[in-house]
Amino acid sequence: MSANVRKLVFSLGKALMRASLWVPAIAVLMYYDALDGSDRKAKIRMLYCFLMARHSRTARGLYVKLLRRNLDRSAEANFALAVVAYRFERYRLAGLIDRRTARQAHPPVAAAVARTMARFDEAILSGAIYDMVAAMVDRLPLAAGEDVVLVAAGERYLGLFGLWLEQARKHIRGRIFGLAMDAGAFAAMGEALDGGVVDLSTFFVFDEHGKVDDRCRQVLWIVRVLFLREIVRRGHRLLSIDLDAVAMGDLASMLDRMPEADIVVQKDYSIPQEVARKLGFIVCCGFMVFSPTQATKDFLDRYVKRTMHELDDQAAINHMIADAGVADVVTTSESMSFRADGVRWVCPDKTLVSRDIATGKVIRHFHQGQSVDELRALLGLG
Repeated sequence: MSANVRKLVFSLGKALMRASLWVPAIAVLMYYDALDGSDRKAKIRMLYCFLMARHSRTARGLYVKLLRRNLDRSAEANFALAVVAYRFERYRLAGLIDRRTARQAHPPVAAAVARTMARFDEAILSGAIYDMVAAMVDRLPLAAGEDVVLVAAGERYLGLFGLWLEQARKHIRGRIFGLAMDAGAFAAMGEALDGGVVDLSTFFVFDEHGKVDDRCRQVLWIVRVLFLREIVRRGHRLLSIDLDAVAMGDLASMLDRMPEADIVVQKDYSIPQEVARKLGFIVCCGFMVFSPTQATKDFLDRYVKRTMHELDDQAAINHMIADAGVADVVTTSESMSFRADGVRWVCPDKTLVSRDIATGKVIRHFHQGQSVDELRALLGLG
């Protein structure tokens, strides 16, 4: 296939996705040979199409063809095939693929990823992952009824963590706990948080540049939602705030002004795009506040299961809202509230919780890429 033809085929796949024609898009991206290792975006798009078409018998048939053509083509191809198995909730098949990959001769990072994912697959399949997370929460020094603030970081982002923590201590009430993705982060976060840190390093593999592998990154979203579920089950209000969501004003005061809610969450217009087009917004997992109501606890049980097969917490939560439908929408100058999937939701206005670095009186959730010094200057922190 010539370069011009490939370009046309890829454009057709994108157009079919935009029209939510997921099965035809899969067929086109398979013809494009999205697992040949040359186009990461094409691979990601095809895997997403399989997610959205997971109830289609035709999509399952296409997966069988994809499996026959690409199994053992490369470690990356096998990882992609395992991802689709997750999206069909075929965790045993994913485990077989990952164990098969682990037995083969691959570069060190790929081999380590395969071994790590094979262990994780088994924990998902057996249900042991729930007990593993519960045991980790047991070791945290939680005081009855206190608000909990949860943040995840790796060593690569410790500079940003320092800035985030400085601002959190000024503007956020609650006990801060860290989810450390590697040994360096575990040591640094443990010191900064007086031991309030969980070592998640066994779940992740990093490349020579310190970047977490794409396949392992999906584990973070599942594990984080499991922590949300476990901590809220124990009666704590939980604030889950990403490193790139920096506090700039009194969060407690803002939350007190919000309508009564089970979940307070940032509103955005980004991914998943088909939900944004359908609802006119999406909710963003970079800033979430979970009250320990029964509705929240029930929702988190469903959210964990959805995230396990979608492999993306933000895709999962938005698909749950879109599938359930939005009702009782009320908009004020400070918030939008609605009901969906048995939950009362509130989204603070973007003047309070923004998705850019220049605005947001209380939380500024920005796109990463700047140095910490540049961020300080842009945030006006000196």
